[in-house]
Amino acid sequence: MTFFYGEDAATSARYTDWAQDTNGHSSVPTMEVDLPPNTGTFQEKEARIVLPLDTFTDRISDGLPHSPIYVRVDEYTLGLTSGDEGTLLTLFRGRVERTLRNYQGRSNMVGVLALPAKSRLDVPLGFQCNHHDEARIFGPMSGLTQATHDQTGQIAAINGKEITISTPAAPITNPTAPGGDNSRFWERGWLEKDGLRIGIHIWTIADPTVFVLRKRPPSDWLLAGAGSILFVPGSHGTIEDARDVWDDEEHFLGLGYAMQPYNPIIENPV
Repeated sequence: MTFFYGEDAATSARYTDWAQDTNGHSSVPTMEVDLPPNTGTFQEKEARIVLPLDTFTDRISDGLPHSPIYVRVDEYTLGLTSGDEGTLLTLFRGRVERTLRNYQGRSNMVGVLALPAKSRLDVPLGFQCNHHDEARIFGPMSGLTQATHDQTGQIAAINGKEITISTPAAPITNPTAPGGDNSRFWERGWLEKDGLRIGIHIWTIADPTVFVLRKRPPSDWLLAGAGSILFVPGSHGTIEDARDVWDDEEHFLGLGYAMQPYNPIIENPV
């Protein structure tokens, strides 16, 4: 069993229920694996993996945000005699959706629940028709490039969801907005490290070293090194932001911006 996570899912944690470590997989004979049936339907049936508490499972089950985790379950069958050819079957590929510590009341055991790709297809498609911009910032329709505007920095203090940056640098505390208005430049953007993104809820030019995030960041983000955190600006999705902050009104895609703000059949604004 292999878990992939981190930047570009390049970091892995490997386990085997064999009685000894092998090929970089840690031996965990108490490991339990319950895989969903391989059918042609699209029900959300989870794979259930139970592992003892260790450095990896402690981190993914501590309740703090973690980068996306993908899991692959392989079955090795060895030959009975020397020279016999073995087999390798991949039984499951999916993404970890949730973890439960002390799973089913068992102390120091972590339940890892994952869904395959076909069980994660129930997502809305198409464009919303309202006054917010559907050309997501730095997306293929926005006309803006993230690398031109993001910055790197370091977190000096974490107080719940509030973080304070260290050695304040002008590109972060006084960023350059193409449209000139940088008063809320970082709001609705995100911070990123090792593949984990956490959204920025509140930031103002009046107190530029303080960011209020949407979730508490992991402890290993604190004093992780100069340039360890990527700061990416955001947009409130309004025509005002497109004009005053990003000077990008020509790519504004608020499909319902010119629509009446009421239903003329059943409502009367007067």
